[in-house]
Amino acid sequence: MKVDQLEKLVQRLSQAFLNSAKATGSNTKNVLLPPASEREISAYEAKNGVKFPESYRQFLLLHNGWKKFENDYILTGVSGPHTDQALRDFKKLEKAFLQQWKTAGRSTDAKFIESYQAASGDGGTLEDAKLYLPTLVKFGTNLANGYFAFNPRRHDKDGEPEVISGYFLTKILRRHKNFIAFLERTLEGYSARGY
Repeated sequence: MKVDQLEKLVQRLSQAFLNSAKATGSNTKNVLLPPASEREISAYEAKNGVKFPESYRQFLLLHNGWKKFENDYILTGVSGPHTDQALRDFKKLEKAFLQQWKTAGRSTDAKFIESYQAASGDGGTLEDAKLYLPTLVKFGTNLANGYFAFNPRRHDKDGEPEVISGYFLTKILRRHKNFIAFLERTLEGYSARGY
């Protein structure tokens, strides 16, 4: 998707969120943050050991994150208090996941994890899908056990990773072909409700 098309999609979503907030009486205002630079994105990736897909990098070059996405979530940027808050939540989420993982008698050895994930596929939970939460590239949180993450084990024909909408550590609510499909499906949901 071209950058101008992505920005148009983002602005339509932002307006849908505003319309929804007004209609429900919450008057929550979603905030698209100013752009990040290519240098800031690269520095964040190096510091945090992640690699964002091209579509999310394009988003970050337009907006360094999104506060109150769907009137509830933070989409992380590469700097700022919203990103710091999201990173703290991701660490808390991973800590809880690892406690469950170790309680189940599983190893955190890289070879064990790779072997476990080698059988990854479909499923309604991370367990069923054979996915290890710390390997997912998390980019969104509602700070209450809901998260969005890129699945580096499943890609579309253009090399873009799948997006997982997760909840309560291991529940997979939805899977999206890629980041653009995630945004489009979110907009479709709001449009279907008249927003």
